[in-house]
Amino acid sequence: RETQEYKSGIKDNFLFGKHDVNRRSKNSECEQGEEPKEKKPRGDNMNKTPAPKPESRALSPAQYNLYDKTTTCFVYGLQLKAVQGMLDFDCACRRDVPSVAGIINPFSANHNVRLYFGSKEVNVPVYKNMSEAIQRHPEASVIISFASLRSAYTSTMEMLKYPENIKCIAIIAEGIPENLTKKVNKLAAEKGVSIVGPATVGGVKPGCFKIGNTGGMLDNILNSKLYRPG
Repeated sequence: RETQEYKSGIKDNFLFGKHDVNRRSKNSECEQGEEPKEKKPRGDNMNKTPAPKPESRALSPAQYNLYDKTTTCFVYGLQLKAVQGMLDFDCACRRDVPSVAGIINPFSANHNVRLYFGSKEVNVPVYKNMSEAIQRHPEASVIISFASLRSAYTSTMEMLKYPENIKCIAIIAEGIPENLTKKVNKLAAEKGVSIVGPATVGGVKPGCFKIGNTGGMLDNILNSKLYRPG
């Protein structure tokens, strides 16, 4: 008789499978007076309030238009070659006024540098700090920062103190620590200032505005027709 029960048990496991054996063992526990664990009804999950959706960061068409033919900027750092390249681009685009309003250089200031706007010589003023430059040229809305990686963070945080005037900052330096870059981006987003970079060559809007050394020398700009809008 024991042999027959043993064989029938093997047969039951084979026919019903492991899950059925577990089910029968739970039923046996209920028969012994133990209450089975209650399952949570599925409807409880439907009553939970959905998580709030993150705010949309989509920009309006007016915010996308960062540069036009009237955009003027400051260049942070005494980068005369880059400034001259920007003036050559301005002349090729037939701008009425140069795009560089002034240069900010903490190490040497209070003087002018002579550069060319087409065939005409122009004096580009050099200022020692941001406040003086913005006071003299409140129309400038872009800063092109050639600060080194050691001073790029502190100088950019200073630039972000003037969101009423400055709407875009291009950071050329490479090697800025990631945690400092996150702080800059967070503060810039709060103040509504666009950041280009760090570690960027710059940017160009054909027929309007060029950042730093973007596009190379004038002959390359003419061959690639970057001076023409469209």
